[in-house]
Amino acid sequence: MIRVWLPIAVGAASLCAAPVVGATNTDRPPRVGPVYSVPTDQRVALRVWRTTEGYCVSPDRVSLNRVSCVPSTWLRTAGRTFTWLSRGPGGTRLVVGIAKQRVRRGQVEDRRGTAPVPLYEAPAGLRTSLRFFRAVVRTGAPPKWRVRFYDGRDNVVGSVGQGI
Repeated sequence: MIRVWLPIAVGAASLCAAPVVGATNTDRPPRVGPVYSVPTDQRVALRVWRTTEGYCVSPDRVSLNRVSCVPSTWLRTAGRTFTWLSRGPGGTRLVVGIAKQRVRRGQVEDRRGTAPVPLYEAPAGLRTSLRFFRAVVRTGAPPKWRVRFYDGRDNVVGSVGQGI
């Protein structure tokens, strides 16, 4: 299995880098059960599924070629959010990930100002309390953006960003 690590952890915060599994079906951990659609506010759906090693998320509308996976051991022992970044068109960046139950809300700060990052419940078939998120940030030049995640007491429990 080919894996590339995206080191995006910030200090001692609970945001963790997640292993990004290669784009071909043979590089991914074997899927267990169906692929579920998680509708989002942006008129696209995240694709999520369980694997023999954990969970995978795909931000694509049509295909499952861009995939990020996180092992179950990370979900038990590491931080509260797992985030993947990918480049988007026209100076944008797509931020997609998994949040543990303690994460209550997310917020993006970019050149447009601030906006909430919705958290989406896992489909019942996954039998998990994990939630999923998808945010598009405007990066501009020089890139300046940040996504923060908060617990129920409004404490920052994770963040990822650039230039802020």
